[in-house]
Amino acid sequence: MNMVEALSQHAQACPDWLRAVTPGGPLPLREFLKERTVFYPGCGLDGHPMKVFGGAHAAHCFVYADYWMKRDDVVAAIDGCRPGTGVRGYRPVARFDLCPQDFPVRWGPGVSRFAPREKPWTYQKAVKPYAFLQVWERLPEMGPSWGADRLAMLMLGADAHAVYEGLFCQPGGATQLYGMLLQDHGFGGDYDSFGRDGLSARIAEHYRVFPEWQLVADANTCAWDGYAPVQNVEPSHGSGHDRFLHQRIRP
Repeated sequence: MNMVEALSQHAQACPDWLRAVTPGGPLPLREFLKERTVFYPGCGLDGHPMKVFGGAHAAHCFVYADYWMKRDDVVAAIDGCRPGTGVRGYRPVARFDLCPQDFPVRWGPGVSRFAPREKPWTYQKAVKPYAFLQVWERLPEMGPSWGADRLAMLMLGADAHAVYEGLFCQPGGATQLYGMLLQDHGFGGDYDSFGRDGLSARIAEHYRVFPEWQLVADANTCAWDGYAPVQNVEPSHGSGHDRFLHQRIRP
């Protein structure tokens, strides 16, 4: 069984508020934060979780965070300004630029009580924090077997560990952390690990906030304690790595 088939057993209908999003319409951030959400820390420009969870209709909302990704580069990729960019099979519907006052919780610099007080060397190239909410719709010629009718992504130019604590672990933040992609990038990435025993895992243990599913690049990253690989499900390839589906097996 492939990963999309496995997750299709947990499919949900596209939320009404997401169907109703139009350019220039009201900001749907609070509705977004109430939905099943898949988190990708250190995301770069990788759409793999949308392909897997969105393709299965198991999640429609995604939070991406990366403190090295410039806003202009992300927007150019979304808009398909270069060959091979854009979300295949989808077209952009609306984009909402956000400021800190739009959020019911703080997610930016200085949020995490666990992060080091002195900025690690990787912060030397960190971008100025930004946020926007992007919505896509499936192209008319693509049927439901291609993926969800609509997808929404909250993109944050920010420390992903602080985002985990600020957005998912505080009252008023995102309420359904459904999935998470784990891939550590070594010298090319974050100042602490996203995988087992890393900073995000320690934050999750402290607050007892865990995703149901983890999509793990097992070649260089370990799933968190309390997760087990889902048997008889084939890996899915993304961003140069085979990634394996793990499920939470203890409360």
